[in-house]
Amino acid sequence: MSEFFIDLAVPNSVDRVFTYSVPAHLRPLARPGVRALAPFGKKTVAGIIVATPASTDVHGIRDILDIIDEQPVLSAELMKLAEWISGYYHAPIGETLRAMLISGFTGVGKTIVRAEASITQDLLGSLGKSPLQQSIMSRLAGRGKAPVATLRKALDVVSLYPALHELRRKGYITLEEEPAFRRDAAKVEPVVAVDGDALRGWREWLDLHGGRKRTAKQAAVVRALAGTEPGMVPTADLLRGHGLSPAALRSLAKKAVVKITEREVVRDGSPAAAGQIEDQRELTLNAHQSAALGAILESVEAEKFATFLLWGITGSGKTQVYIEAIARALEMGRSALVLVPEIALTPQTVGRFRRRFGDRVIMFHSRMSRGERFDAWRLARDGRYSIVIGPRSAVFAPLPR
Repeated sequence: MSEFFIDLAVPNSVDRVFTYSVPAHLRPLARPGVRALAPFGKKTVAGIIVATPASTDVHGIRDILDIIDEQPVLSAELMKLAEWISGYYHAPIGETLRAMLISGFTGVGKTIVRAEASITQDLLGSLGKSPLQQSIMSRLAGRGKAPVATLRKALDVVSLYPALHELRRKGYITLEEEPAFRRDAAKVEPVVAVDGDALRGWREWLDLHGGRKRTAKQAAVVRALAGTEPGMVPTADLLRGHGLSPAALRSLAKKAVVKITEREVVRDGSPAAAGQIEDQRELTLNAHQSAALGAILESVEAEKFATFLLWGITGSGKTQVYIEAIARALEMGRSALVLVPEIALTPQTVGRFRRRFGDRVIMFHSRMSRGERFDAWRLARDGRYSIVIGPRSAVFAPLPR
């Protein structure tokens, strides 16, 4: 089989890319925009693949170790923008790409593998044709989760991600990334799922144990849950709101009476998160606004690039034209980036857009906490948000379409 090469941009100030070869089992994942782990001197670095050349005249090429991502962390458009910036400003491509990513994404961080399925003998038997997948699930049995690095060492394998991605597609595991800076990891909270099956089980449990003195504290927890509306109940709210014992909840979880899981908490410092959103007034565009909007929508609906200068004094209704143009773009399945002149204007602009578009809007700027920026960047990339608002640094927001 012929060799397969990649050009890797590493996050340093060297003005060049580095060529590596790709082992056969990693080749289906090797494409521009994904991150690869590679040896770099005596260290291991996480770089971004920028090209897959058909051949190379470089000698002494080393193999990459693994490919982290199943999908690119940077879109083709942002990769092209990075190449243009690197050439125009004579900036190393590795540093240019790092500027587009949230801190930690170009560091060798930690990825946690969490089992999402009950690891039974039947499940392990079904993976018999995939020994590595079977071994991964066996290692998770009894633990529930483990870092990728721990699994790699325990199983004595270098490339683990292809097998992990396949297990994730099957619904057996989830992958939770903790970048090099732990504060940038996704924030989660423990929750209890309240649904019909759980409520029936709790009522049966109360019939058997509710009157016993030994289980009085546990019964108090179950009664509180039984009186909760269906949904996901944060354990902290449950215990604090009813003055209940954490130990009693843990005991119920060990007995499998209560199942405690985790859900992500999106860190959002924008006005909607603080409860500052007012009802949106119905607005009718005047003749000048309608004429401007009509010109803009011709290009939006034709999906053709064009620039427009919308001139008007303060308070003349320019922002409403932008809002209506974006509304049409969203109807077409597109997304939107709104740049403001300075950070101070971001919250009030977000507030106005949220009144129209609700939680499809997120702000992005350098004064947000690293956790807030991590969530905004990652969830915009994943399509959770359709509109990003911020100053010039927001131009790198990874919005699809």
